[in-house]
Amino acid sequence: MEAKRPRFCERRSTQWQGRWPIRNLAIARAGDHSLHPSWLSHPSQKNFDLFVAYYGDSPGRWKDESDFYDHAKGLKYPWFDRFLASNPWILDYDAVWLADDDLAADTATVADAFEIFHEAGLWLGQPSLTADSVVSYEMMRRNPGALLRHVGFVEEQMPIFSRRCLHQVRHTFGESKSGWGLGIAWAKILGYPKDKMAVIDAAPLRHVRPLQTGEMYTTVLPALGKDPRAELNAIRKRYEDDMRLVAFDRIFMDRSNPRSLERLQRQRR
Repeated sequence: MEAKRPRFCERRSTQWQGRWPIRNLAIARAGDHSLHPSWLSHPSQKNFDLFVAYYGDSPGRWKDESDFYDHAKGLKYPWFDRFLASNPWILDYDAVWLADDDLAADTATVADAFEIFHEAGLWLGQPSLTADSVVSYEMMRRNPGALLRHVGFVEEQMPIFSRRCLHQVRHTFGESKSGWGLGIAWAKILGYPKDKMAVIDAAPLRHVRPLQTGEMYTTVLPALGKDPRAELNAIRKRYEDDMRLVAFDRIFMDRSNPRSLERLQRQRR
């Protein structure tokens, strides 16, 4: 384990009027073919620290491109559960994005997802997915013309947690090896807010891997004797709830905002 206490990345937003500096952490749970290097396409636009949590068999892979680095086997949420227990400095960030390694986006898109997250005062959110992405839920596909949609469910694939939210839901990360069902737990713990959870339409990422074909499904979970659907059903029962696949509203882009043209062009990809 090589991650150290951070040197927070600082960027003063022109929009968000909160406490300075804004401190964002992007965590890539990365294998040998991770797409996270695309997030660093334009380093000057970066408003986040990048933590690569590598799970492959080549120690040091991706280390030189990361601000913080860890090499440990294991699935994403069980790893995060263990790592947080001994590295509470992560809880000092204003926003933490925990993403899979099959998501492609340029630096501006990732940075803007953080910007919009703070501007909207969100507790929990996620970037949307491009029109050509592989999706589990159609509601996660980007909605043209929208800045964001407040929703009742955020997927486990790439959640962004506010500091407050991460403190509130951190105990759930060890409850599902696959991660399936955790979004249900988070929504209930947060009290089903109608204006604090969102899919960020203006910052779509491309998801490329066919569903349920990654190593987690083909090798790791079978070896553990775990079925993600069974884990999902167990969490539904534990939290006495189900996925609320609903968008409560749609917030359109403000055409007077100088960022809106860039955001609209990004949605056409």
